Amino acid sequence: MGKATNPRLNISTTHATRRQGRGGTQEPPVNPFAAAHGRYEEGTVVDLSGELGGKKGIVKVIINRGGTAVDRWIANDKAGIFEEPQRKAIDHCRRLWARAEDLRSIDLARDRIDCSKMEGWSQHEALEALAGYKRVIPRKFWEVFENVVRFDQEAGTAGSNLASNSRSAIDAAKTAVAFCAGLIAMWERL
Repeated sequence: MGKATNPRLNISTTHATRRQGRGGTQEPPVNPFAAAHGRYEEGTVVDLSGELGGKKGIVKVIINRGGTAVDRWIANDKAGIFEEPQRKAIDHCRRLWARAEDLRSIDLARDRIDCSKMEGWSQHEALEALAGYKRVIPRKFWEVFENVVRFDQEAGTAGSNLASNSRSAIDAAKTAVAFCAGLIAMWERL
């Protein structure tokens, strides 16, 4: 039963019965390459569903505090690309996506929502704001912004449409996210 991972939570569980590596040594819960590129800390999580190791209860885990690509960019921003307005715009969009996804549609075949309740209006406003951004921001840039910020896609993959090699793709994704966040911050006066 080695280790169980949950990529959405960005954690790796550690068990007493870790797999044995070559030569009878225990395999570490995080490989050396990942350990060098993340901020890992030991912690405990209450697992009520049993998805982190098969049994419910308190589970010891290794937590990567590095977070998503955007969180790492913001934390290590030496060039000043992600200043306060851009950070607020990213948080604003994350809240809009959360509001838009929280409620279910009345008719799943169409994008119709129940506006007879207050929550329906909240979802409608979020969807309308996001659709407005999507209309005015160039498509390639919006797709990179949405893929990296909303779906946590790797920056190199998301930026590959804007660049010719992997290093340039990461830089292009970072620049596209900062550009879109800057526009949204300006429009929303954040």
